[in-house]
Amino acid sequence: RSGGASHGGRPGFGGGNWLILHSTDFSVDRGDALALHLAWSGDHDSVIERDADGAIVQLAAPVHARALTLAPGEAFTTPDAVLAITKGGRNGVRHALHTHLRADVLPQRQDWPARRVHLNSWEALAFDLDAAQLVRLAADAAAIGAERFVIDDGWFTGRRDDTSSLGDWSADPARFPQGLAPVVAAVEALGMDVGLWVEPEMVSPDSALYRAHPDWCLHRPDADRPTQRHQLVLDLARAEVSAHVFAALSALLTAHRIAYLKWDHNRDLFPNDGAGRAQAHALYTLIDRLRAAHPAVEIESCASGGGRIDYAMLGRCHRVWPSDNNDAIDRLRINQAWSLFLPPEVMGNHVGPSPNPITGRVLPMAFRAKVAMFGHMGVEADPAAMSAAERETLAAHIALYKAWRTRLHNGRTTEIASADPAVFATMMGSVDAALALVARSDFAGDYNAAPVRFPMLEDAARYTVSFPFSNRAALTLSGAALAQAGLMLPLARPATAVLLAFERID
Repeated sequence: RSGGASHGGRPGFGGGNWLILHSTDFSVDRGDALALHLAWSGDHDSVIERDADGAIVQLAAPVHARALTLAPGEAFTTPDAVLAITKGGRNGVRHALHTHLRADVLPQRQDWPARRVHLNSWEALAFDLDAAQLVRLAADAAAIGAERFVIDDGWFTGRRDDTSSLGDWSADPARFPQGLAPVVAAVEALGMDVGLWVEPEMVSPDSALYRAHPDWCLHRPDADRPTQRHQLVLDLARAEVSAHVFAALSALLTAHRIAYLKWDHNRDLFPNDGAGRAQAHALYTLIDRLRAAHPAVEIESCASGGGRIDYAMLGRCHRVWPSDNNDAIDRLRINQAWSLFLPPEVMGNHVGPSPNPITGRVLPMAFRAKVAMFGHMGVEADPAAMSAAERETLAAHIALYKAWRTRLHNGRTTEIASADPAVFATMMGSVDAALALVARSDFAGDYNAAPVRFPMLEDAARYTVSFPFSNRAALTLSGAALAQAGLMLPLARPATAVLLAFERID
């Protein structure tokens, strides 16, 4: 018997609500598999048991004894469970679930415009931001090709660190004496639209909202109210609380041309006492109401990174943040795993600073930028802190991403097999045009590395194979030659990455 569970009011990190049961020969392109997911944003419980008759798998949203009382004639509906059955290995799982997500889950997916390149202010400015700092950063963002400027934490009243002000969703008058309007106008004049960070489900004890309504948080009467990250959870199941949060967010979106909300969630739900199910449904109602009132606004689901990624949220949101770790080598592994269940257009994938603030790793810009192209590309760094050569390199990769993104985000994602665990390779696109990334995270054990073989193309067709940002001459090869013989690539050293563009000739 095995399985996993979460207990913090969200899917969390300790036991994912994503399971793959597979045959012993399961690999990139072969092997039977059952992929399962519970489309639910609250706690979950998963159990896998084997008995004499085979395996039993259970996915459940646990119901607390105090959480649910049904009157005569009332019904209880469980969350949806998603099941994909494939004989095509890991790529079979990807193709089945990506097709389902695009066709049946993502809101109005067929009408989405091209995925705009983000620059997020957090790694550049953290809490040290004001109108002048943001406008300077926005100008630098536009210069490298960014299309959306996201103002992260620190913009609202009294917010100087993470100890206060959650719930007070208006621009800090000390930092923005004229409000956000001049910043929004300046960003738009640079040809970008504006995004904004919020954490609407939370409240700081040091906030005007909490002082006015101390009973609005989840709490036990006559008991201490322990915080996590200096914050408490708002009880969204109370109609007056959800109404207030909706009014605050809607006022922001009405007063300003905000194109995107980075909706964060950084604290476990406690005390629970059966509140989890009602909290999740109240969250869905809140987001649905906000989207109905402001249908053009895109929403990202972020929860300390990937703590609340599920198909129920993705039925309401346009993007997720797979991890707060944007180190490019770690992201190769993180993105490869998430791509089993999520197509690239919903996975935020940013160029971070170097040294990386989480890992301390120093990586060349060309490597960081190539990795970031294979998702929803963005930048989480200060261009002013880069050298001129780094800015030029980053701008060139952003331009290439823009040229390819429609094909990357509407095509097929295929993992490329490699016997070397330090090589990560993927292709995105179609049989007519595809872009591939082959990257190495550690030293090669053998300098005579095996060739990399490229599937997904038509055997009988001929392709021009070019190597962006390389002096290597373009080749003309058949799909069969690329799939069966492959290509030798210079991949001996760590933090080496090669891009290959395949375009069909006939």
